[in-house]
Amino acid sequence: MNAALLETAKATGVAMAADCNKLTQNWSNPAEFVSTVQSKGRGENITVTVVPADPDSLPAKKFGWLDLGTKDHDVPPKPGGVLVFNVPYVPATRPNSLFVGSSKTGSTVVFTKKTVTVSGIKPRNWSKLLQKKWQPQFKLDMAGAMTLARKVSENEIVK
Repeated sequence: MNAALLETAKATGVAMAADCNKLTQNWSNPAEFVSTVQSKGRGENITVTVVPADPDSLPAKKFGWLDLGTKDHDVPPKPGGVLVFNVPYVPATRPNSLFVGSSKTGSTVVFTKKTVTVSGIKPRNWSKLLQKKWQPQFKLDMAGAMTLARKVSENEIVK
């Protein structure tokens, strides 16, 4: 039965990682996510974890900034240069949503030699949303795997 549970957990983990990958697929350099499965005991405690394949990469850090949000911060011009940006900017994602649209930049270009304070990123809460989405499905998948394993082994539970 443990093998059936682990295989089901692995398949669910792959689907969970695919959900994370969808959130960054429109980025010029998307983050890549992978899943791992840990089992303690004889399958009584199975944990699926989804993490960036390269946690130190810029896309993984960007995912973290969007997921958890950031505080207001200063953006200085490059040394000896000018800070250039378009306004307004409309992000492709919204807080508390797994929907990914298209970002839009305004047509007004701003040039400045001064440091600009930008508002922080409102947290998207993707990790919480994905956990809320997948936890009930994971429980159903595990229950289904246990039922199938019992039928295959012909060890029905007697009440």
